[in-house]
Amino acid sequence: MTQPFGPAIWSMFLLLGVSLLFSVLIVYGRRISVADDVMFRGLVITGWLCIFLGCIGLASLMLGPWSFLLAGMTIVVTIVGVGQYRAAQRRTLLSALAIGVERSVPLERIANSVAQQGAREMRFRAAMLSSLLQAGVPLPEALERSKHRLGVGEAISLRIGYENGSLESCLRWSTDDEDRTRRSLRAMLERYVYLGWLFVVGMSVVVFFMLKIVPVFIELFSDFEMELPATMRWLAAFADTFVGYWFLLTPLLLLLWGLFLVGVLSYFGWLPQDFPFLGRIALPMDRVHVLRGLGSGVRRKRPVSEIIDRLAQLYPRQRVRWRLGLVGSAVRNGSEWTDALLTVGLLRKSDAAVLRSAERVGNLAWALEELASTRMRRLTYRLTVGFNGLFPVLILIYGAVVLLISHAVMASLIGLVEALA
Repeated sequence: MTQPFGPAIWSMFLLLGVSLLFSVLIVYGRRISVADDVMFRGLVITGWLCIFLGCIGLASLMLGPWSFLLAGMTIVVTIVGVGQYRAAQRRTLLSALAIGVERSVPLERIANSVAQQGAREMRFRAAMLSSLLQAGVPLPEALERSKHRLGVGEAISLRIGYENGSLESCLRWSTDDEDRTRRSLRAMLERYVYLGWLFVVGMSVVVFFMLKIVPVFIELFSDFEMELPATMRWLAAFADTFVGYWFLLTPLLLLLWGLFLVGVLSYFGWLPQDFPFLGRIALPMDRVHVLRGLGSGVRRKRPVSEIIDRLAQLYPRQRVRWRLGLVGSAVRNGSEWTDALLTVGLLRKSDAAVLRSAERVGNLAWALEELASTRMRRLTYRLTVGFNGLFPVLILIYGAVVLLISHAVMASLIGLVEALA
């Protein structure tokens, strides 16, 4: 009996994908004006999707069910690769802009130079940025309108730096200090995305094993009037629990899938800034960004109350804007700005004491910037220690589950062989 999807069908998928991409190259060439064209994007996505399906289909004929694991690993590698590539593009553009500001080169010329090289999408966005800058659009707004995805720290740093006239230092901070932090966090997140995919696939395999394989072993041992090995009895008890309480365990599996999806969206920077529960997790980083914005404004001799009001208008996250609005109202009513920031949770008690002392001796700008850098390094260190400490534990748990299932299967098979001998 012939298979409905044989080598010929999958080869046709592969050939169709290559043909589509080759046709796109012939028709559109290297023109950057088509990078945002719907037809162009649709053809490119369809071409790569056909190539992916063709490769996975051909692999399934040779590897069987293992092809699903190969597909999952391919998706994870693709996610990591695309994320790293886009992050490198953003770093390249910001570094070039920082050099342009440092050497007093017009920013539109810098963007136009970037638009002459690199991938089509990067050249298209850089060309759009150059056109907007030539039209007199401010740099932060031009970056946003040219569809450059910036992090919270980069966005707030650029906006405050542009208004304060300290764009050079803010760009340097975005490309140096915060970039090092982001690279370390992204490296840790990559490992957890990979481990999360393995966990999701492993859970699917375990559920299939519990519902399909374990009952077969139970029936065989019952026919031979033999006692099941202890590990197989544990698996059988878990299978019975899963069947009896599926309505409780199924939401848990869906939650794991949801966390995996949130991690992927966060890795790409596609997660909305006001995503539920994100505000509490991102609060330590928000404190750093607020301190950095205050330091940049104070160094330019701007009143603290004015800087806080401006931050309340510019900050990307609505929850932080609301807190800064409360701080601005309290300061206008006569409260100390350090006490107001402390009340809404945007400043720690020890930091408030340091800032009061620095304000009395006239070193407030330096103290704000140093506190921001110190908090950033400390936050990175804590996250690194936490992630690196948790990762081996998760690996051991995953390995223990695999060991338990392997021992149960091998012990059962050995018992059956001895019974039949």
